[in-house]
Amino acid sequence: PKHVLLLAMLTVTALGCVVLAFWAGRALSVLRLDAKAEAEAHAAAEREARLVAEAAREREAQLVAEAARARLEAEAVVQASAAVAAKEHAAEKLAAARAEVVRLR
Repeated sequence: PKHVLLLAMLTVTALGCVVLAFWAGRALSVLRLDAKAEAEAHAAAEREARLVAEAAREREAQLVAEAARARLEAEAVVQASAAVAAKEHAAEKLAAARAEVVRLR
């Protein structure tokens, strides 16, 4: 009877250890899944941050290009205005020269 009682106690203890090991394994599995999900969420956040930064760089480059085009267009307008003013000045001088020729005849 003593050996049977001791064997029964060892059996119950062994079963308890098995059950405890099973639940510990389940808990570790859940913790690993949580850690994996957290790592995936972190990686997704990093990817999103990279995409946002890339989009911002692309938009900045686009704005710089638009500013350069606007500057070139403004310079062209200034040059065209200067050309028109020079043409008008030349026309005035020509008219004055013609008037002088007419006066001298």
